Amino acid sequence: MIENLVYTALATLLVIVVLHIGVFWVSRIIQPPKPKVVYMQQPPQQYNTLPPQVAPAPIPPPPPMAPQSQAVVPDIKLPTYDTPPVNTKPSPPSLPPPIETRDPARS
Repeated sequence: MIENLVYTALATLLVIVVLHIGVFWVSRIIQPPKPKVVYMQQPPQQYNTLPPQVAPAPIPPPPPMAPQSQAVVPDIKLPTYDTPPVNTKPSPPSLPPPIETRDPARS
């Protein structure tokens, strides 16, 4: 009797350990660890041995714009309708009145 209890307890612990390792393994596959930061020594700086180049001439600013004497009004023509446009969508089927307003004699 005691022997069965010991085997059951050990089997339970073994199942818990296997499940714990399995969950840990799956979580590592889903989200791999972040990359490690590796610090390296900076290589010695190499100096430019070419002669300095002459900077290009600056670009002159654009000439000022001439003042406008009148504001330009855009000419927009909007369509006008004698009657409202016809609705091309089919009307939804009519629903019965709510339960509270139905005639109880017809039920």
